[in-house]
Amino acid sequence: MRLTLADDRGSREAAIEAYRGWIDTTDLLIGPYASSLVRAIAPLVREAGRVLWNHGGSADDLAQPGIASLPAPASSYFDGAVDQAADQKVGRLLVVQGAGPFARMIAEGATARGSERGIDSRTIEAPAVEAEELAEAAVLVAGPFEHDAGVVRGLRQRDQAPALLAAVGAGIPAFGEELGAAA
Repeated sequence: MRLTLADDRGSREAAIEAYRGWIDTTDLLIGPYASSLVRAIAPLVREAGRVLWNHGGSADDLAQPGIASLPAPASSYFDGAVDQAADQKVGRLLVVQGAGPFARMIAEGATARGSERGIDSRTIEAPAVEAEELAEAAVLVAGPFEHDAGVVRGLRQRDQAPALLAAVGAGIPAFGEELGAAA
């Protein structure tokens, strides 16, 4: 048995080229990291009648034939935080959405769950946070690492703290290293 690894450098073309070379010669295909790359190679895998073990793409649309997804769908990332906000009787949910489809899927899932749980839920952009009354709000931050760190840093510098604060980036050890006590 042999394990072959390839660095696709985040390139769609490199990922497609690597998987095209492996599709007929390997017993187990483990997907690349990033939803866009998993999405790019999915047609190759399906056409060959193979299954791709997806460990690094969490976009909701990856739930499709030929892909066995291990991560939770992005739209469910904040389910626990929204449920906690509802249990704490928080009246408003603000999702601070960063750029890109990944952040959009997370924000849409959080606001939908918030609405289902009876919480007034909406999505805002980072600059709009400064104008918000936060004492009775749950603030969920969904975006790239730099976005999440910047928003949380700004929130921690305010006199008023949200009733609940969560960020996607907080799950990465570098988040705590960069923000220190603010994390």
